[in-house]
Amino acid sequence: MWISSIGSSPEEKTGKLTAGFGASDEKIGPSSRSASRCTILVDEPILLIKTAWGGKSINTDFRSPSGGPFEFRDDQIAKFKEQGKDVDQIKAEKAEATGHYYRLMVDHVKHVLGDIKRVYPLRRKGRLRTRLLVWFRGWNDMVDGGTYADRAQPGGYDLYA
Repeated sequence: MWISSIGSSPEEKTGKLTAGFGASDEKIGPSSRSASRCTILVDEPILLIKTAWGGKSINTDFRSPSGGPFEFRDDQIAKFKEQGKDVDQIKAEKAEATGHYYRLMVDHVKHVLGDIKRVYPLRRKGRLRTRLLVWFRGWNDMVDGGTYADRAQPGGYDLYA
């Protein structure tokens, strides 16, 4: 099992999967358990491309282009105005932040696959097969009252989908 990982530190870490690819040099992340199960199920070398940043939102930070632009609700805009905040500036800052970590994730995957032997020395010639994509969603989306104002009601997380 080989890994290329970026996250809290922007520097890429590569090598055989072991402790040190989690939150610190002494820790492992949830990817380690998933990867060990994959090695049992798949009889071939595996490359794990990991991106991990804590405290991020799918609704903003990891919003994909297919999710459309972030839009504030009318009550949020009214509150900004009531507080004397510059609504145009807030909208511009949110637009810039929206999808930032999604783009970093996609860029990292392309970077690794563009020079795969750099991090995956056992790569055989032939077609590369994707076997698994794992997404661990963050807690921030669960508690974001600004995005999910009706989260306690049935259908309160429909926007999440």
